[in-house]
Amino acid sequence: MSSVLTFRDATLADADAVMAITNEAFVADEFFKKKDYHQRFDLPSVIEMINTENSAFILAETTVDDRTELVGSLYLHWEIKTDENGREVIGKFSAVSVPSRFGKRGIGKALVDAAERRVIDLAKQSDTASASLQMGVISQREDLFPWYSKQGFVVAGEIRGDPEIERITLDEFKDTIYLVLMTKVLSL
Repeated sequence: MSSVLTFRDATLADADAVMAITNEAFVADEFFKKKDYHQRFDLPSVIEMINTENSAFILAETTVDDRTELVGSLYLHWEIKTDENGREVIGKFSAVSVPSRFGKRGIGKALVDAAERRVIDLAKQSDTASASLQMGVISQREDLFPWYSKQGFVVAGEIRGDPEIERITLDEFKDTIYLVLMTKVLSL
């Protein structure tokens, strides 16, 4: 019995499953969060994100013996910017969610690869000169930096004072928890 990994965009019918898998995967961040924020998403937030223009939850599913199971998700938002250098598609992803029971199978990497393909496709469709992908990584999640570096991402700076991060962070971590911006230029 082998399983096949497939990807698709979430619909409103997937909102409960997206919320559940994301909240399960994000227990690793509970150490710095206020108790009220241990859950990454609530259902209204997921529904709003699914309905947001220029964005998608990319779902990873496996199928074994005609049974399909959600094994991961990633939230991607994109914008097209125009400046003196031309047009660029910038994809911003977050909430990469693969519960530990599905870990070490390449699902997280496959989700990031799917986000890259989406941004590249958008750049080609919009006759854009360049494309990039970026995300913010929690500063204390040092386990994630080598993993993203292996995927070709580089540290591009720090984002301090993010209102959401400040709202959810325990007082004892206020000075040490911030977002580290990582970015990757994509080849068209």
